[in-house]
Amino acid sequence: MSALHPSITVIDCHYMSPEKAAVFMVEEGGRVAFVDNNTNFAIPYLLDALKAAGRQPEDVEYVIVTHVHLDHAGGTAELLKHCPNATVLAHPKTARHLADPSRIIAGARMVYPDGEFDQLYGEILPVPEDRIRVMGDGEVLDWGTRSLRFFYTKGHASHHFCVHDSGSDAVYAGDAFGLGRTPESRPGKSFTVCSSSPPEFDPEEARKSAHAIVDTGATWALSTHFGAF
Repeated sequence: MSALHPSITVIDCHYMSPEKAAVFMVEEGGRVAFVDNNTNFAIPYLLDALKAAGRQPEDVEYVIVTHVHLDHAGGTAELLKHCPNATVLAHPKTARHLADPSRIIAGARMVYPDGEFDQLYGEILPVPEDRIRVMGDGEVLDWGTRSLRFFYTKGHASHHFCVHDSGSDAVYAGDAFGLGRTPESRPGKSFTVCSSSPPEFDPEEARKSAHAIVDTGATWALSTHFGAF
């Protein structure tokens, strides 16, 4: 994956097992953005990646959350503790749940046996509303020499968006491009399968979202699970 683009680092969050969930660290003119952040327990890996790149937590300008599912956004509040200058960029529905995560926590606790939720996610705290910026469908953020275009991608979840990055010719796809395997991460042929977790999954919208990603003309789709396609 090193050939992807020199400004992007793929960080393995070691969520459940190696190479199951990634965070993408993007560098631009001395500033940094993280795309997704996994869980509280992944934050040390993100901070280590900053250090390895010669960056400081103060250099983090944006924390981009593709959607609020806890393997993508559970560590947001914890990450902000370390990155005092960072603003969270989120879908409007995601923003509400980040500011008040009680419903997300309650729903997730129903899925996991006793104790497993805490082992996977730890304590999930609210994100201060004044550190969240809502991004509209089609909104473009000029960031240094690149532009980031946010576009809503329903299907996996109604509050999901993707981001087209002109600087790397890549789309940060969250779960909208499916779950996959690349030859770089595991031996064998590259493939993706649709991520159809309940309760919001909509197969027709998922199909539209996959086409929207391809229609950007980008070279790469960067999937949280796991890698560059």
